[in-house]
Amino acid sequence: MKQLLLMLLFSSLFLTSIHAQVWSRDLRGQYGFRTITYSYGYYEGYVNDGYADGEGTFYYRDGTIFHGYYYDGYRDGKGVLISPDDGYLVGYWEDGTYVGCSCRHNQSDYDEDAVEKMVYQQRKQSENSTRTTSNVSPEGYKIKKIEPESRMGKTVLGQYTK
Repeated sequence: MKQLLLMLLFSSLFLTSIHAQVWSRDLRGQYGFRTITYSYGYYEGYVNDGYADGEGTFYYRDGTIFHGYYYDGYRDGKGVLISPDDGYLVGYWEDGTYVGCSCRHNQSDYDEDAVEKMVYQQRKQSENSTRTTSNVSPEGYKIKKIEPESRMGKTVLGQYTK
């Protein structure tokens, strides 16, 4: 029972932190392509005055990847959420919240080939870096599209969006 309570507490802290705004106090006043590191993963992409702003990728420690657009540190615009165990989900975010799939904006950008390239790029970065980004082998990723309204889609969205 005690272990279960500790596990629930830890997971709630983890889930709260992954919904947080992506920014760095150390990068205030800086612009351009940067890396922001957290205990649960890291962001690589464009920064505006310390906030994730523009195109970027967040690599979570569990192997999950979010690639898309940010504004003021929040996911904002088209993006793809790639779960190593479940597949990938294409959608549109506003102020960090998943608002659905606007197919005319998303479908062509994030097909299976594009997702596979993102996973391959993450593997190459892990091999060439001393940074441990993932406990999951990229070879184990399921490159399969998940529909947002499916049970799996709702589960994945519940874990990695606010």
